[in-house]
Amino acid sequence: MDFRTSQRLGNTTYIITLEELPQEKLNGFVSPSQEAVYIHFISAITSSHRVGVQISITPFCLREFPGQVFYFAEGIYVRCCAHIKREDILAPINEAAQVIYTRAVSWHTWNLRAPDIWYPDPLSFPILFLLLHRSRSP
Repeated sequence: MDFRTSQRLGNTTYIITLEELPQEKLNGFVSPSQEAVYIHFISAITSSHRVGVQISITPFCLREFPGQVFYFAEGIYVRCCAHIKREDILAPINEAAQVIYTRAVSWHTWNLRAPDIWYPDPLSFPILFLLLHRSRSP
């Protein structure tokens, strides 16, 4: 699979490449959904370290508001190795994620720089691990 361009994998899973951020291509890339939506991307932390990132957008309803759909967003990241610290990861992730979210998910606003939105998850998200290792090969 070629991960050099942004693409949709199934109905609710998206791979975003940071090289395409300056382009208009991502505007409205993700449509509103009644299912959870997953956006994946790789962020370079240094010239030799990368982080795989997943933003999850989960719809939910409240009994008090019948027919209304609300959304909750959260993020997880997978480090390429244990040599990078959490405090070195959050600023680049926040910046890239906020730009991606604002452009691709224009129908829903969310502050991805809010405290406690990002959680490390070493290996339970295989697609992030795959993306990390594919991004290192030419």
